[in-house]
Amino acid sequence: MSRPLTPTVPAQYADARAGRLPEPCEVREGLWSIPVPMPGARLPYSLAYALTDDGGGVHVVDPGTASDDGWDRLVAGIARLGRSVDDVASVTCTHMHPDHLGQATRLADASGAVVAVHRAEVAGMEALRSGRRGIVGSIDPAWGVPDEHRADLEAAHQVSGTAPWIDVDRELEDGDRLDIPGRRVEVVWTPGHTGGHVCLRESEEKVLLTGDHVLPVINPGLGLGGQTASNPLADYLASLDRVAVWDEDEVCPGHGYQFVGVAQRCAELAAHQRQRLDEVERALAAGVRTAWDVAGRLTWTGGWERLAGFRRASAIAQTAMMMQHVRGAQV
Repeated sequence: MSRPLTPTVPAQYADARAGRLPEPCEVREGLWSIPVPMPGARLPYSLAYALTDDGGGVHVVDPGTASDDGWDRLVAGIARLGRSVDDVASVTCTHMHPDHLGQATRLADASGAVVAVHRAEVAGMEALRSGRRGIVGSIDPAWGVPDEHRADLEAAHQVSGTAPWIDVDRELEDGDRLDIPGRRVEVVWTPGHTGGHVCLRESEEKVLLTGDHVLPVINPGLGLGGQTASNPLADYLASLDRVAVWDEDEVCPGHGYQFVGVAQRCAELAAHQRQRLDEVERALAAGVRTAWDVAGRLTWTGGWERLAGFRRASAIAQTAMMMQHVRGAQV
């Protein structure tokens, strides 16, 4: 039986709900969670993680959005481990989004750390930087976007600001082990949110760092790393099944708070997607044919009419991938 979602640090999360940036906290000996602010974003902060190794080195996962305040918060968090930026030996990013990798280059420049990202994410960043595609893909004519909305969505199909990019020293593959002396931290490829998203599992401590793959109170968006050869929804559902087996692990997500009970949360996230699939199937059965029209019939947090810009472009792109998934299942 799945264990209930249990926040390890409810006081930390309560601070955020009250509008205060939470303080860093120790998840395990030598493993700290460090909230990093996200200026201008809907979410107030992301969670960076810092681990120590047997030789006195520090290894940072998802150093967060680039800003002077964010940098100061990250440096102060590393100091909680009794270490400094000079001790940082590696920076690993679960995926390409700026709230996870934004400070990676500054941290690597300051410390000489090795920067690691999954191979598929490197390819995705290269495609975005080249302008060959946007973060939700190009606006497909088959989506049926009305002319009066097309310009707004075309402008939003790229990630806001400059395309995400960091210089990468190590391209990760599924099953790789991070070079952290004294710890067994393995790479678990979990595509869906982006094509090269990874989780990181510290098997001896039973800790699972999930980036944006599994979050305690948010349903992650899908296909937000540019176009992929496979369907991001199908990838995501398979990736949920893959991590759900580690139900005894403490989950360290990229937003929210740490918790235990990944199987239950994965089931909830999968159910959310399947509810949407049911709505898509009903719309198709009623004769609705374009992604634009189907999207308008789906249940969106806050309502379809309130979605604008990038959020609406993402919603239509996700609707298109759901339609593809349903039609594939009907063959």
